[in-house]
Amino acid sequence: MVREVGDNMTAKDRTVSKSTSLGCGRVVLLTGAPATGKSSLAKLVKKEFSDFEVVDYGELLLREKQSDIPRMSYPELRSRSSKIVDHRDVAKVDESLIQWVAERRKEKHILIDTHGVTKEGYGFRLTPFDYKQVAQLEFDAILSLVLCPSGDSGKN
Repeated sequence: MVREVGDNMTAKDRTVSKSTSLGCGRVVLLTGAPATGKSSLAKLVKKEFSDFEVVDYGELLLREKQSDIPRMSYPELRSRSSKIVDHRDVAKVDESLIQWVAERRKEKHILIDTHGVTKEGYGFRLTPFDYKQVAQLEFDAILSLVLCPSGDSGKN
């Protein structure tokens, strides 16, 4: 799938050109339900496309929480997020990410791998960016991965 997308990109899309009218790289948000392959796709993009910088939102949130809980691991963060992450943690990460993207997109394309949908004990929780943050991040694309029910190829 990555190769197919990459093959369809023009040379202008593949390379960040500082002489373009916008003077910036593309920013892509990768989101979706758990176990849809977001992190696998992000790792593949990082490996195959040197012009992309891949950011794992969960890793940013982990670093933020490690300032309070130094030995916290990524699996622990993911399994207990509803109990240990609050809106202030997310707001700090969002603010720093918005600033970082504004600067970094001048040099590279950016793929943000986010677990905007997490499975909690009570069901699924959605934690997307709000409309103001979407405007600030200026996404060129938002990719939401889904799983098709068993036997459904998604061609309907």
